Amino acid sequence: GIKAPDLLENFDGLETDRINRLIVDDTLRAAADEKVFAIGDCAHCRLPGEDKALPPRAQTAHQQAGHMVKVVAARMAGRAAPAFRYRDYGSLVSLADYGAFGSLIGGLKIEGLLARLVYR
Repeated sequence: GIKAPDLLENFDGLETDRINRLIVDDTLRAAADEKVFAIGDCAHCRLPGEDKALPPRAQTAHQQAGHMVKVVAARMAGRAAPAFRYRDYGSLVSLADYGAFGSLIGGLKIEGLLARLVYR
């Protein structure tokens, strides 16, 4: 499974979840320290109105990295950091040469050869 580095749980004053990810708010700022930000597999980000934290996937990290550019620019300009918005573009898993399964945008589930063709 995915787990953030053990050293994150040892930073004094920073709150982590059971897999060592830093608890962050919707600006990706650590809940316990406004000068610390986390993205990707190191961030436990539950957006307002959501029951679960964002999934630890590459697409999440990629979107968060792009958002951090906006956060840094805002902070350098003396403005408040904007809230992060996540868009789930779905995910596919390859099973073999001719098989795959997953979900696409809107929760559409696909499998088999069609999923494999989309995966490629």
